[in-house]
Amino acid sequence: MEGGGVEGPRDRIWIHELVDEAKRLVEEARKKKLILRVVGGAGIAIHCRKFWHLGGRLIGDVDFIGHSKQRKKLKQLLLTLDYEQPRYYRVLAGGLGGAAMDRFILASARWVGFDIDVFFNKIVMCHTIKLKKRLEIDYPTISLADLLLQKLQVVDLTEKDLNDAAILLREHKVGKGDDETVNIDYIANLLANDWGFWYTITTNLNRLEEMLGHFPVLMVEDRAVIKRRIDQLLKRLEEEPKSLKWKLRARVGTRRPWYRQVEEVVR
Repeated sequence: MEGGGVEGPRDRIWIHELVDEAKRLVEEARKKKLILRVVGGAGIAIHCRKFWHLGGRLIGDVDFIGHSKQRKKLKQLLLTLDYEQPRYYRVLAGGLGGAAMDRFILASARWVGFDIDVFFNKIVMCHTIKLKKRLEIDYPTISLADLLLQKLQVVDLTEKDLNDAAILLREHKVGKGDDETVNIDYIANLLANDWGFWYTITTNLNRLEEMLGHFPVLMVEDRAVIKRRIDQLLKRLEEEPKSLKWKLRARVGTRRPWYRQVEEVVR
């Protein structure tokens, strides 16, 4: 990051500081009647304080999502809360494309190398998660089901994505509704209309189940609980009646790309 921060490098920011900072920004937005929610790894850390130690990873930045109609006001607010527009911010040509208009990045004036990435209405990555009507289900994060979908929609799943998904499924049950629960009805209905998204999520759930034995910090009970919840999800996703659109796309399968190639925003 060009310019200075006053509190040391990113790898010295403790997880509790990032969680507190994320909550602070959401609360400041709430005071102004603006909707802001935490997504990504920081969102999972907020929801999974009991089992976060099982992941054992640092979080380098915090991602948020808000309503596009409040974009200007949210940016103005964040610029008053120790954030600034970084000079290095640009989007790779052919990467995010028009999706870049649905997000912005701000850099912390306090911590060197610490950024916040703010999406609007939807998270556009390998697949699109539309959240315009779901932003107020939970606080200060998006719903547990949407946090899980955000992690598992990555086609080239990383170790941190696997860790985060495992922790979320260790701490929270799979069932009906969104109250401290991974809403299985919502996920099943959503994916029954999108074969590509369904294929990525089911592939990654199977991969996560296969990888459980490679997480040394997981005890036997931890693996059993996570496996049971993965099996619940897979069973429901398989049994959920599929739309005609899903069935037609399933015939094509992986012979045609089923996900979006997304390049990272250069920081």
